[in-house]
Amino acid sequence: MQSSKTPCRYFQKRGECFYGDSCAFAHVPAPGSAAAAAAGGSSGSSGSAAAGPQLGATSVPVSVPTVYEYVNMATAGGGGSGGGASALKPTIPEFKPASAYAPPEFYPTTQGGMDPSGGLGVGPVGAGGGGGLSAAAAAAQSFLPSAASPEFNPGAPMYAGGPQAHEMLYAMGDPNQMAMGNPYMFATAASQVARDVLMSRSAASLFISNELRQELMSRQMAIGITLDTPHPSIPQEVDNYHSLVPLEHQSPDAGQVLRLPSAVYKAFCVTDGLPYCLRRIMGYRLTESKSMQFVDLWKKVNHPNVIALKEVFTTKDFQDHSVVFVYEYHPNCETLLNRHFSGPPTPIPEQLLWTYIIQMTSALRTIHSLNLACRVFEPSKILVSGHSRILLSSTCIIDVLQFDAGQAMNMTLYQQEDLVNLGKIILQLACGSLAAATREAAPQSMSVVKATYSDDVFRMIRFLLTPGRNARSVNELMPLIGARFYIELDNNLKYTDFLEMELMKEMQNGRLFRVASKLLFVTDRPELAMDPRWVETGDRYLLKLLRSYIFHQVTETGRPWMDLAHVVQCLNKLDVGSMEKCCLVSPDEKNVMVVSYKDLKRCLATAYSEMSAP
Repeated sequence: MQSSKTPCRYFQKRGECFYGDSCAFAHVPAPGSAAAAAAGGSSGSSGSAAAGPQLGATSVPVSVPTVYEYVNMATAGGGGSGGGASALKPTIPEFKPASAYAPPEFYPTTQGGMDPSGGLGVGPVGAGGGGGLSAAAAAAQSFLPSAASPEFNPGAPMYAGGPQAHEMLYAMGDPNQMAMGNPYMFATAASQVARDVLMSRSAASLFISNELRQELMSRQMAIGITLDTPHPSIPQEVDNYHSLVPLEHQSPDAGQVLRLPSAVYKAFCVTDGLPYCLRRIMGYRLTESKSMQFVDLWKKVNHPNVIALKEVFTTKDFQDHSVVFVYEYHPNCETLLNRHFSGPPTPIPEQLLWTYIIQMTSALRTIHSLNLACRVFEPSKILVSGHSRILLSSTCIIDVLQFDAGQAMNMTLYQQEDLVNLGKIILQLACGSLAAATREAAPQSMSVVKATYSDDVFRMIRFLLTPGRNARSVNELMPLIGARFYIELDNNLKYTDFLEMELMKEMQNGRLFRVASKLLFVTDRPELAMDPRWVETGDRYLLKLLRSYIFHQVTETGRPWMDLAHVVQCLNKLDVGSMEKCCLVSPDEKNVMVVSYKDLKRCLATAYSEMSAP
């Protein structure tokens, strides 16, 4: 019945086949074996498979061909001992890795960490010149499909360990869970951040980092700050905003940049409940209604480094004529002036300087592309938030306060002034002093920059501060920035990976909170519909026992067993309706019930729906 020319691997390994004469494969000896050498010597044909050096008689180790080698043999010459036997002709031994199965790329490792053999260890071919497989290797290779089997397709994707191994894995658990993965086990993101965390595994690595938590909590606290007692000069409400809190102290030079004194407040909007920043221009009566066209243009500016403008209105709530500009509120920001110019002169690192340059030029590029100009490009009006993020504030104010009919015609001139002010800020940051950009100190400051920073920084400052005959564009700075733009992009993407990793640690909290809330709504209710025994009967009794099983367990000594991992695991299983069962015991230990989480989820849904019914 041996109609196939494909060699039987059972016969080649053991010298006998379990199926005997009914086997569908050819019973030919393995190449290099004693039986093959004897068959080749008795044939006497120079073109037979045994011609050439007799490898079986030497001390050179020979690896048993894998199923992929047999596939190649059968494809090349048909395999077997016929005319295609020359494909099996032994020549000088070709180097192959000492492995009993195919290379790893044919069998991708599963997510659970199982090896390609389906859990069986496969070691190298035994030493000492023996070319046979170990018992574990033979068992692992037996999972491989043969070349003649109908399900074998070398070009198709294969399960780890072959179809038989997959069936074994599939039978180990619930088919639904095996197909979808474990629903209450959450994998870690495959990123460099995740690998770094796993290398230094600790209890703190399982939760959001303390630094990020502290930063976010400080922002929340800044948003919620209110005045303990009402201030006589601050009204309770201004237009649609209430709970005003001053954000900056009045300084003697407060009106130098905006030409008029101003004050900044944090307030909440009554329409959406969100916090906003209100900049009030004191003692100014808005008489030119055409200036509102610039307000509409600035509302269209959408850039991560420009604080968005929401609206502009006039008011008399401060006991004078005031114009109020409403912006988005970014808590816990500080001005560039306070961060880098409040102490002794200290130049900043060049990498941080390029970070600021790339953000400021990106913001100016967007503003200038809309035929607008910043016009308030000063260290006192540039904010720094969080991860060295630049925010341009107080935009549109000069356009409204100093509106004239020919302002649109002079926009190119204002844009050139933005570029000059950008050069001054870069020079001031590089020297660590506001006086570095003055006319008297500029030559010496440029000498310091040339000796301290790279040539591109020096050339950029010289380009921005040197007037030219033709109008310049911020796009001309891109060649000087060069590949540093990619460095900044890489840093932002890495920080995004970090934030996503921190978010993944906490994203399940809301879901578990909802499950725990539903459970406590049902179990802690004294009565429903005038029935005091509602929670003690029916499905509610199972939920009450489940609550005790999750939260009220004790140790052998009677001490409370407070294991957060046990609580999280049980709530996860309850939320997904796992088929796993748990043992629920009544307080008097007279009733013991084994219930699946799937049934408990159904009980919880029924009880909660009954409570929610009108």
